[in-house]
Amino acid sequence: MQRLQRIFVRMAIIVAGIIVMFIASSSLFGMDVTKMSIFKREVRHIGFLKVHKAASTTIENMMIRFSQSRKLTAVLPKDGHHLSVKNAHPKSWKFFPIPTNHTFDILFNHVIFSAVGFRTYLPSDSVYIASVREPFQQMISAFYYIRRVFPQAYIKNISGPNPHRVYLRDPKRYDEDMTSFTHNGMARDFGYPPALNDNMALFQEYMERLGTFFDLVIVMEKFDESIILMRRLLRWSIKDIVYIKANVSKLNSSIEITDQDRQLHRQWAPLDYALYDFFLKKLENQISTQFSDFTREVKYFKQVLKRVEEFCQQKTIIQPLIIDVSEFSDQFQITDLDCVVMTTKESTLMNNLKEDRRKELIQYGEDAIYIKKKRESIIWTPALQLDV
Repeated sequence: MQRLQRIFVRMAIIVAGIIVMFIASSSLFGMDVTKMSIFKREVRHIGFLKVHKAASTTIENMMIRFSQSRKLTAVLPKDGHHLSVKNAHPKSWKFFPIPTNHTFDILFNHVIFSAVGFRTYLPSDSVYIASVREPFQQMISAFYYIRRVFPQAYIKNISGPNPHRVYLRDPKRYDEDMTSFTHNGMARDFGYPPALNDNMALFQEYMERLGTFFDLVIVMEKFDESIILMRRLLRWSIKDIVYIKANVSKLNSSIEITDQDRQLHRQWAPLDYALYDFFLKKLENQISTQFSDFTREVKYFKQVLKRVEEFCQQKTIIQPLIIDVSEFSDQFQITDLDCVVMTTKESTLMNNLKEDRRKELIQYGEDAIYIKKKRESIIWTPALQLDV
């Protein structure tokens, strides 16, 4: 009997040691272990901050596919795909109705970040993710996307073969709107008030709090590495993160980029450079804590992506693509429908989501009281905008 007791004690010590090691490695990775369950297969409560022109539409497509396959209740904007445009005040978010007895599970649309808003409308165990991009490339992408798609006069009316250069030489002449997408646009999406753009010291403090709030910030220049980290953090499958690049801007080959252009932009948007450097360093630290199989998984993922892209480019698809079992994934298949969803425009996907929501509202009824109570529970002042 005593021998059996000693064996049980040793087993208990071993199990406890494994749990401690797991928690320690999770802390090194930058995850909040209070949000994690060792025995939970996957994370389903997620707040994704969709930063303009930072691979966010590609990530959003993953979120949409995941939410649909698990029948999650997403935070949907009443109009278009923006919950808010001009300020971070969470009481100004415009929601599409929610079915009776449902609560929000996941958020992936454009919104000016507000920690109060994310924490109010999403469950307490939510994991928070965002993305960033090298600032000059992000600005160039936003600049020409806005020129082509949106009637933003301050950009659209600039003439010449390289209008971005005209803009950068005298940006204050053109960029007077505090909701600008081309002046510290990423910092703005992360909730930092444009009125405080000149206060770098305050922004440094704000970034530190952002770094604590967000469990992972994807860096576009290390996209596949970031997505594998996301997969591990969320405990999703490889199929859940397979993607085909979305909303990629094809800039005219005549556009010239010079060192002076980059220098002028760095002077014009120092907050975005600080933000990018901060989260790039954090991502690199997270990657450095991974085991040796991380590099193998990234390589494997790239191989899968290549096969999926080649498969989806076929004019006629008869049989699904079978991805065999590996050390990182069970066997799964990609169908023609998967290809369609991965390449469907964001606006179409949003319309489809809202149509599905309308059917749910007919079936369950509208729970306007839930959203109203959430909104009324918010205590928000401009000062709280920086309270991450």
